[in-house]
Amino acid sequence: MTDHYGCCIFFEDGPALLEESLKAMKAIGWKVIAIDGAYQEFMKYGQIEKPYSTDGCIDVARSLADLYVPCPTEGWFDQPTKRNEYVKNVPVGDYFHAIDADEVIEKCTFDFGVEEDIYRMIENRWLHDVRPRMMDTIRTYKKYPDIGYKYQHSRIYRLDQHKEGDLESGLLVQTANLSNNMQRPLLKDLYGKDVMIQHYNFKRSLDRKRQKQNFYRMRKEGSYPW
Repeated sequence: MTDHYGCCIFFEDGPALLEESLKAMKAIGWKVIAIDGAYQEFMKYGQIEKPYSTDGCIDVARSLADLYVPCPTEGWFDQPTKRNEYVKNVPVGDYFHAIDADEVIEKCTFDFGVEEDIYRMIENRWLHDVRPRMMDTIRTYKKYPDIGYKYQHSRIYRLDQHKEGDLESGLLVQTANLSNNMQRPLLKDLYGKDVMIQHYNFKRSLDRKRQKQNFYRMRKEGSYPW
């Protein structure tokens, strides 16, 4: 039997929003891995003093997650390191779904098979409490012994096929470029009638959103490989 893991990274996202996210994953039978904390670059540019959540999110994660992973004392080295923490805890052959703390699985009626490596889902990205922007994003990966994030949060590699510094070698898929027809055969579409993510960015606190905006601005986002 194939298991599914809902993998959630969080940091000061608000306990009510995190609880909604984790409960939605539990309701459809996914096992939940929840990982707390900021990574060091985010702390620097976001001007954050403590790398761990202080708003009650940790209590929610401890209560609801099948596995809660606390933040290291100095914060996570980078975002791939934080995300790889959940990858390594998913058994080989199972699937993991990347769902952030401000995202809620509304429904999931699709019967996942075992023949696909990658799936994408429909996402409603709410920037305000008005009509959202609909988009498709890759969220689900089959776990292999040598799979892992590198460089940025959207780049997952077969590490045995990856050459260090070569952004394309061993890359499973680049989520920022779904228009590449060579990548589409890897994907199995999960349309809104089957899976829908509600991405409630606007429900985060003003402080949290300002930290993120300042981070993107100071880091000069366009110069980083996604």
